[in-house]
Amino acid sequence: MFDLETDLRTHSRQEPAAQGPLPVGLADHIAFCVDRGGVTLLDTHRDRYFGLPRALETAFVELVDADFSAQLITPAIGRLLELGILVQGPTAPRRSLPTANRSWCDDGHSGGAPVDPVGVAWALWRAGRRLKTRPLSSILDQLRVRRTGGGVLDLVRLRDEAEAFQRVRAWAPNKSVCLLDSVALLDVLHKHGLYPSLVFGVIRRPFAAHCWVQVDEVVVNDRLDHVREYAPILVI
Repeated sequence: MFDLETDLRTHSRQEPAAQGPLPVGLADHIAFCVDRGGVTLLDTHRDRYFGLPRALETAFVELVDADFSAQLITPAIGRLLELGILVQGPTAPRRSLPTANRSWCDDGHSGGAPVDPVGVAWALWRAGRRLKTRPLSSILDQLRVRRTGGGVLDLVRLRDEAEAFQRVRAWAPNKSVCLLDSVALLDVLHKHGLYPSLVFGVIRRPFAAHCWVQVDEVVVNDRLDHVREYAPILVI
């Protein structure tokens, strides 16, 4: 699903600068991460990660540093608008989480929730079907809608249910894939009224992408040392 598109040289041509103030913001379907001296972006409409040529990357970082408050539309900003990375108007608030400092997968704890092999198998099948037939943006929008009905998390129950899922998942025949497993786990947890976050992370060079489930600073379904290799780019 994901690939790093770095060859955008054709997008770096110069455009005449627009006159007059015009606020700009990040498009709703674009997420970004500034890490290790560069920018990685995620387009959830097209299900892809990509980079920017140097001139556009410099302009983008300057906008980030200014909280997207730039008023003058320079040629580079104009090009980012044309590409649909930026839009006219303010940037919508983005969710974030505390830096992960603990993982339940590292604790060696065995939860008390009963395992449900049929439920886990069904969740994996449904998640796989959605990932094959629907764009990532549609799946993420559905997760956002579900979260709006979530209240205070019962962390004890969340941990028990997540660990019960993991015990069954270890025996499932299909290959473990971070997005498939995380979406399926969220489906199971949502049925119990539990709404943790889905986090996407990237390593810039050599490029790698990953996702996991997290609640506050606790990683739910991965090891902490693995998750810490990735810079978060999107939190749902």
